[in-house]
Amino acid sequence: MRKHRSRRMVKKLHKRFLRDIRYDISLSDPWRATLFQAADGAVFPIGQVPSAKLHDSIQKYGLRFCVMRQRIVGTEWVRFIFYPADFPELRIESENPLPGSKAERSDSRTYIELPGNN
Repeated sequence: MRKHRSRRMVKKLHKRFLRDIRYDISLSDPWRATLFQAADGAVFPIGQVPSAKLHDSIQKYGLRFCVMRQRIVGTEWVRFIFYPADFPELRIESENPLPGSKAERSDSRTYIELPGNN
């Protein structure tokens, strides 16, 4: 049985792990392949993360996260947008060059911090 937590506490817990989720998923080859092959705007619930420790924490606290793929128009880049399922306003992003693009050969991942997520 899960411990009852206030909505405020649950939001804080999600915020605490959001950057780790972004990092773990952004560096995971299977997740990257899924996101790069997905249609623009596709949303995926994050049920499994590569890091066992992070996965255990997510399970322990009953946290639910999603990632959305979004093409950056006019570029060879795609944006991965991470957010808690119950708090979509707590968004954090990573921008990634499309596989095989000139940008991929010359640049590495860039992380974008959105205002209010510090």
